[in-house]
Amino acid sequence: MKIVLSILLIIISNLCPAQPYKSIVYNSVGQNVAIYQLSKIGDTSYYLQGSICPNGNQCTSIRSVDKNNNVLFDIFFDTLDIADIYALCSDGKYLYVNTTINYSQYPFTCVMLKLDRNGNVLKKIEYKYDSSEYNIARSINIAGDSVVVCYAIDTKTEDSTYYLFFDKELNLGKTFRYSQKPINSKNETSYHLYPTLDGNYITNRLIIYKGGAYSKQLIKFNQGGKVIWDKEIAKVDIPFPSLMDGLLIMPDSSLVFNHHKHIDTTDFLIAENPVTIIKISSDGNKLLWEHTFISYGHQINYFLQKAKNNDIIGGGQYLVIIKEDKNPWEQYDLGWIYRLSNEGKLLWERKIVDVAYNPSSSYLYSGLELDNGDLVFGGGVDTSYNPNNLKPIQNSWVLRLDKDGCINSGCLDTIFITSTFPVDPIPINNILVYPNPAIDHITIQIPTAKEPESIKIVDVQGKIQMKLDFNVHLKIESLPAGIYNIIFYWADGKVATAGFVKI
Repeated sequence: MKIVLSILLIIISNLCPAQPYKSIVYNSVGQNVAIYQLSKIGDTSYYLQGSICPNGNQCTSIRSVDKNNNVLFDIFFDTLDIADIYALCSDGKYLYVNTTINYSQYPFTCVMLKLDRNGNVLKKIEYKYDSSEYNIARSINIAGDSVVVCYAIDTKTEDSTYYLFFDKELNLGKTFRYSQKPINSKNETSYHLYPTLDGNYITNRLIIYKGGAYSKQLIKFNQGGKVIWDKEIAKVDIPFPSLMDGLLIMPDSSLVFNHHKHIDTTDFLIAENPVTIIKISSDGNKLLWEHTFISYGHQINYFLQKAKNNDIIGGGQYLVIIKEDKNPWEQYDLGWIYRLSNEGKLLWERKIVDVAYNPSSSYLYSGLELDNGDLVFGGGVDTSYNPNNLKPIQNSWVLRLDKDGCINSGCLDTIFITSTFPVDPIPINNILVYPNPAIDHITIQIPTAKEPESIKIVDVQGKIQMKLDFNVHLKIESLPAGIYNIIFYWADGKVATAGFVKI
């Protein structure tokens, strides 16, 4: 029995709240915002956010944070609308931002900014390429000595993508386009143009067919824009954001990408279109491996990153489905991250529940590896969720975890964290739950004069097991044996957590 209790106490330690610098929600930049992309220069991270400016206008903003999570600066680019979720990159010395103005007017005008690492704008250009009813810059990334933009053109007669090459001083150089469309396709757009190790380029492209089918393609170009080969790598009948994202070029020139692979299942809880990560040879002809996340719920993969050791880091959003609960507002969108080896072995997979906020809607749009091996992820989380409010307030959400996706060493597949937030937090490390482990009851000791109004008890899957008014003495004999988290809610909006084990 002592051995069992020791093991359970070790498990409890993994439920401890995050250290302050590990997870934070930023809401000083306005409501209904999210982090769309992360970049870094040295040990400084930069968060690109769709934001509401201090004067109430919509704008793009960048927050700079050092390795200790100290905010170095916030910059608001007023009157600039966020163009897309791929609009920030760095060459290790400077930052390049791509966004859009006149978003409600046709044709749109794109803006590119060059910033130093302190946030000073060194150069700004406005540009349009060609004329059409709809044109927008989808992405920006570094390719050798160039800053490359995938520029989508949509007219009444044709759809095509132009690839615009700017030098580091933002002067436009060469351009080329790809307008070949498969038969019965309606439109197409590319999302990145990456340099390959043999001096050419490769892009991931989305095709929308007449009738609603979608496909993802890879196209390889030479330096002059001539097609070397193109491959259709996935085709589905329903759209998923992951069709737009995810392409890595590995050291042996092989290619790793993600898509949703359809599987036939009669189980309501098992996703029919789970995320699949695939590695193919450099010529696109040979499947090297694939990994499919068979899950109870549903995932959306928003990003892929290559670690320094060539592991594959990715993630996005995990929807927990509660079959027996007919109220759709009781479903949960959790943060989701994973790490695969270069050989396709799943090293770990984590679902992130931020209990400082109602875990009904949260996701991660981007991630990167810091120089010390820590991982930083950014996205959004609802901060005042209410089933009667169809437009909950969403704020930017940042997680910093170790190389194993943990806050504390040896964490569980589902991690409960408590973000720091603008109001003074409850000293949660001093909340005492005893006995722990418990059999049929627990007693709660709160280190504040004002007690919380209500509590929720959730299991490791994020499912609510109890919702009740706060009481220092709780009967838990009805709970199955397992690991639980108690979420405490105060009237002034403060939230705290504590974990316990039922045996």
